[in-house]
Amino acid sequence: METSLFYYSACLILMVTAAICGIVRWCHLCHPYSRKADYFYPSRKYVAGYFLAILLLFPYLIHPESPDTWLFVRCFFIVYIPSFGAVSFRSYFSCKVKYRWMNFLLVGCLPGLALLVLFVFACWGGDRLEPWRSWVIGLMVLSSFFVTVHLMCVTRWLARRVSDYQHGEFSNEEDFPVHFARSIAFVPLFFWLLAMGVFLTDSREVYAVFNIVLSGAGVWLLLYILPSHRMECRSIEESMEKTVDQSQEEGEEVLEVYGSDTVERPRELSDTLMEQLEEKIRNAVVGERLYLDPSFNKQDLARRLGTNRTYLSIVFRERFTSFYDFVNALRIEHAMRYREEHPEASQLEVAVNSGFGTVRTFSRVRKQYAEGKS
Repeated sequence: METSLFYYSACLILMVTAAICGIVRWCHLCHPYSRKADYFYPSRKYVAGYFLAILLLFPYLIHPESPDTWLFVRCFFIVYIPSFGAVSFRSYFSCKVKYRWMNFLLVGCLPGLALLVLFVFACWGGDRLEPWRSWVIGLMVLSSFFVTVHLMCVTRWLARRVSDYQHGEFSNEEDFPVHFARSIAFVPLFFWLLAMGVFLTDSREVYAVFNIVLSGAGVWLLLYILPSHRMECRSIEESMEKTVDQSQEEGEEVLEVYGSDTVERPRELSDTLMEQLEEKIRNAVVGERLYLDPSFNKQDLARRLGTNRTYLSIVFRERFTSFYDFVNALRIEHAMRYREEHPEASQLEVAVNSGFGTVRTFSRVRKQYAEGKS
């Protein structure tokens, strides 16, 4: 009796915790982030939905001894956790809305249908699935591995973005929350391994302990994601407009290299070479329309032109003002043309097709351009 009470209490604690976390995640928007909730909390609805999905475990409170109910709760988390991770990562870190929906349908809805079938049998109780138990287990394991492979691909994509951010100079770099991505990237895989361990042990005691651990992890996750991680190192009031002078940053990079208060051009960087680099830059960035790539950065350009970032910094400072101003001006001009050619296009479509990572970045740069800052 005491053992059964432990199983019941652990599951109830998890469900209550998940319900609270789901409601808070849905309703709570830190001021003034609520003004642009879709930008600062793009995965809010998905995360809230996944939290509330844990309430589907309630048959375990009604039929704790039912083999069909135990089969459902045993298989639930090996599919739920990788699906939660993949959908949340794509919805938060990817700016392309169509990919968010494709990702949700692929790793959220399809595996969810299999769980819903088991849920129906779990609600009935009994042992109706006994003749097909091995087939059901095999199907759920295959579903779990399918979703987990997708999660691994998403995690690898996210880790690559973190690495690129740390080693490159992205023209949309302020839109990517690198510290948040780095700290949370491997959390879903870790909990999937725990869930798979619980599944393999086929132990109600281990499952109860896992429920309690997952309850604590859910509270931690909620507290961690409630503040927006989109803007770092300064409050949203200070960062609604970009205040960093990118030209000054490039000058500091050159000063750092030569260790002098007065930047002197290297002797080997003659006027002729400067003109050649300027022409190559225009041919590559403008001619090949490299500016349409949201992740385009100075390091990529240096590699393409066979030079180094220091030389590029000097050329941009003396001939173009700055790398960021030059690239973003080209993007704004492209956006204007795109708007004329596609008057029915949404703001997001114009931004994405013009090389901007988000609508917010597009709006800010367009305002700067109109004011003569680009």
